[in-house]
Amino acid sequence: MIVANENQNYIGFTFFSKDAPHGSAPFEFVGLEQHIHQSILVLLTTNRGDRTLDSQFGSDLKSFIFRRKSPELINEICNEVSRAIRQSEPRVNVLSVTAQQTMDSGGKIEITIQYFIRDTGMKDSLVFPLAVLE
Repeated sequence: MIVANENQNYIGFTFFSKDAPHGSAPFEFVGLEQHIHQSILVLLTTNRGDRTLDSQFGSDLKSFIFRRKSPELINEICNEVSRAIRQSEPRVNVLSVTAQQTMDSGGKIEITIQYFIRDTGMKDSLVFPLAVLE
């Protein structure tokens, strides 16, 4: 599957696409919105300091895994997500970051990120699950 923006310009690509037919190339081209979505996921799942050439890239979400759930923890998680995106993803403006514990699992916090894509003027959102163990 190939995704393009309205000008048919391909923005980026993703490796190991789940939609790619068996035996085809292990990547696909994606449009701006999907590329930003994927970049934010990479940003949040990369530990800050893991990239040698950009030690500030990533987030410190891993530091919250064994913390007791509390309103302070929720606030810290939201602040960390907002900081990471503002610092490393210049194509978007963060509109809001909220987090709440899910009802189905005692150890998961769902982080909802709403952002504005500067180039297109579109709003988009992303829900990121974070496992937190007590």
